[in-house]
Amino acid sequence: MPKRKNREAKVKARSKRPLFTFVNDSGKTVKLSLKQKLFGEYYLKYRGNGVQAARAAGYKGSPVTLSAIAYENLRKPQITDYIRFLLKKEGLTDESIDKELLIVIRQDANLAAKIRGIQEYNKVGGRIKERVEHGVDERLEAVLDRVAKILPK
Repeated sequence: MPKRKNREAKVKARSKRPLFTFVNDSGKTVKLSLKQKLFGEYYLKYRGNGVQAARAAGYKGSPVTLSAIAYENLRKPQITDYIRFLLKKEGLTDESIDKELLIVIRQDANLAAKIRGIQEYNKVGGRIKERVEHGVDERLEAVLDRVAKILPK
């Protein structure tokens, strides 16, 4: 029986953890644990470094474990909604970024920056697709050549 009581105590302790609530873009109230809230804040502070954000938020483990935790956290809609909420609070919205890109595109002083701005604008707008190279590993190519020599024609 003592194990059962211990387990029940852990469940009660978990249910009493403080929650942070905020309203997301669609108007729903979203709840986060304190660690999840801190992860979102530190994720922005450390400029997208999930391992550092997880460590600073209080998660424990090796860098590999922290990386996995960060990966899982960034797949949770309530955490990504909170990160978007923080960005919006700081004034970083799609509209503000479009305005900044427009300034870069319309300027004539730095043509390299202008070209990069146009490329980024087109990529974000879905006007162009990034080209992906599908290369074959040299070792695989050598194996395929040997197999082709062995097989009858």
